[in-house]
Amino acid sequence: PRSAYPVVPGRPELQTKKKVHPLLQRFAKQAPEVAEAESPSWMWEPQLEYLKEEVYAPIVPVQLRQMPAKVKRKRILVHEVAHERGDTWQEAAHRKYLKLWDKMKPPGRKETEKISVRYHRAKKAFEDEQVRRQKWTLSAEQKRQRRAARAGNGA
Repeated sequence: PRSAYPVVPGRPELQTKKKVHPLLQRFAKQAPEVAEAESPSWMWEPQLEYLKEEVYAPIVPVQLRQMPAKVKRKRILVHEVAHERGDTWQEAAHRKYLKLWDKMKPPGRKETEKISVRYHRAKKAFEDEQVRRQKWTLSAEQKRQRRAARAGNGA
């Protein structure tokens, strides 16, 4: 709960003594009747520099600079130059060369993956065939043995 009475320091001499700025004390000695009034800080603090230098001209909106229009470039394609020189036969030769060059390149990731899958499928099929062949030979051997056993018992 708050007390209804204001806080009072233990020493009454401190209560009467006010802290006053030295400049205000000098001002109070010169003009005592004005010194009692509360004085604003602008009376004793130095004026701020930015207020002196600030320009109070009207605000002008930003004017954007007009950008020059881009000059369109004229594209000269390789086959057009070749046609002018009469070197059109080289285009077919170049395509043939590129096709041969691509054949020499190693396979890419997709091709490598396809080759690997094809290899593993063939390997699995070969192993499955081997198992089937072994089972078939084993089954044929067992049949032959059963027939021989029946023939030996029945005779």
